Amino acid sequence: MKIFLESYKHKAAVQFLAQWLRDAEAGKDEGNVCRCMQFCWEKSYGVVEEMIFYENSHPSLCWFEPSPKGKFLFKPDIVVFSDGIPEIIFEVVHKHPVDNYKIEVIKNFYGDYSVSLFQVKADKILNKTQVPIILDFVQLI
Repeated sequence: MKIFLESYKHKAAVQFLAQWLRDAEAGKDEGNVCRCMQFCWEKSYGVVEEMIFYENSHPSLCWFEPSPKGKFLFKPDIVVFSDGIPEIIFEVVHKHPVDNYKIEVIKNFYGDYSVSLFQVKADKILNKTQVPIILDFVQLI
């Protein structure tokens, strides 16, 4: 597994995207449904940056960290909870795309649970002056 240092561009893009998603949750009330760009989810535990997943975590309970946690598995840039389960994962990339190892670890962790993993280029976020209607991404899962 390769480890890359986080760039300022990457960090800023993660913060912008997370804030757009949080604003959608806090915005006008459409019941339990949140919409931001082309993404839709049910309000629950919110939008979390850099949440750590461990081998002893469970996809539907990982918000409540188990003890003992086990070994580190992955730490996505942004996780969006839908109906209590982290179902949408965003990886913001600047210079290096998400590697196949991380994709496989996430797939194996979720197993039969539904998850969507989106790779978004930092420049696609930082080039916007407001929340876009459509965000360019690559869906990895």
